[in-house]
Amino acid sequence: MESLRHFALHLAVWTLVLASFLLVTGWGGHGESWSVWARIPGVVAYALTLACFPAAIAVGARLLKAPNGVGLAAGLVPLLFGGLMLTGGVAGLNQVVVPRSLAATRAPEAASLPEVRAMTLPELRQHLAELAPEVRDLAPGGEVSAWQAANVAAFEHERRLAHTMLVPLLAAIGLMVGFWLERMPVAARIPTALAVAAGLLASIYLGGENGFEMVAVRVAGPAAFSAWFIVLAPAVLACGLGLPTLVALQGVGRGDT
Repeated sequence: MESLRHFALHLAVWTLVLASFLLVTGWGGHGESWSVWARIPGVVAYALTLACFPAAIAVGARLLKAPNGVGLAAGLVPLLFGGLMLTGGVAGLNQVVVPRSLAATRAPEAASLPEVRAMTLPELRQHLAELAPEVRDLAPGGEVSAWQAANVAAFEHERRLAHTMLVPLLAAIGLMVGFWLERMPVAARIPTALAVAAGLLASIYLGGENGFEMVAVRVAGPAAFSAWFIVLAPAVLACGLGLPTLVALQGVGRGDT
């Protein structure tokens, strides 16, 4: 349980730091349609997701260098349980709390217009179901404008799922990065951690922006898949670190390292 408490403490601190930074810099403003108060749940959800990486780094070295499988399992099981709860919490924020907060501050004159970001998951799925007959009549390669409403709604649906999936991905990457940082010279640890963090942030930001701006609203055909661009680089990095980390952990268990 100590590993879970250690992770939770670092997660809270990093969430506060990142949320403050995102609010100050105006992230998620979406123009002038949302107030600062309306954006707070979305900012907290995003900061909580990003904070999984540094929080996991903080416990990765201590946890993964356990000298035997029993010690490793004792640390990982509570973390896995906590990670499942955290993923569910972020999903709830993305699917219910954030849309409700945005919907509550919409201008009265705009309330009758569809705004997918202000729809809860059931509302969004109902909206997609209402668009389905129109989509079935559309031919791929036709007018982009005819596909835009359906693609924007489908992109928002998949975007929320993709953002939620970042929670376990970033936490897993953080654990493995923390493990490997412990094996590096002290002077190289902070630059390495910052470089990995910068790469992850850039891939998430560019994946989200390009997925929407360059694909979802420009393709005359189904384009919801582009919402998953944000998880490509983290997923590849997690897989790339996974095998050497498992091999190294076997060496730790035998006392080779």
